[in-house]
Amino acid sequence: MKIDITKIKYREANISDIEDLFHWRNHDTTRPMLFNQEIIHWDDHCNWFSETIKKTIRYCLIFYFEGNKKKIGTIHFSLKNNSALVSIIISPEMRNKKLASICLNLAIKNFCIQFPYIKKLIAEIKLVNIASKKIFTKEGFKLNKVNKDFNLYLMNIN
Repeated sequence: MKIDITKIKYREANISDIEDLFHWRNHDTTRPMLFNQEIIHWDDHCNWFSETIKKTIRYCLIFYFEGNKKKIGTIHFSLKNNSALVSIIISPEMRNKKLASICLNLAIKNFCIQFPYIKKLIAEIKLVNIASKKIFTKEGFKLNKVNKDFNLYLMNIN
C-alpha cells in the first residue's frame, strides 16, 4: 500500500489524545527505546498529559491522515531555556511505514514558527534505537556526544 504523504496532517494534542498516547507509550515495542522503560500508570500519565497540553514546558503534536483521521503518532518538544528535547512515538500499527521522518520534518518546521526563541533541538537516542538514529540524522541532527547508553544529537535552528 502506497501512502500519500501529502495527506499527513498534524495538530496540537488535546484531551481526546490522552488514551492513545498512554497506550503508545506503554506498548511493548515502544518501552525498550525509552529511558524509563517501566509501564506508566494512568494517574501519572494524566498528570504528565495535563502539563503537556498547557504548552508551558512541552509542546506536543499529533500526526494523522487527512480524511480517515487515523493517528500516526506524536512528537513532543520539552522546552528548557533556548533549547528543546525532541521525542517521537509512532503508533505501533503505523511503524515500519517510513512515516516518522516525514512527521519529524513537519514538526520541526511548525515548532520553529511557534517557538522562534528556541535555538537548539536535542535528541537523546538510546544506542539500540537504530531507527531513530537514522530518522534524526536524515532530518539534519548531528551526533554531538556518545555516552554509555545513548547518543546525543543536536540541530541548530533559526
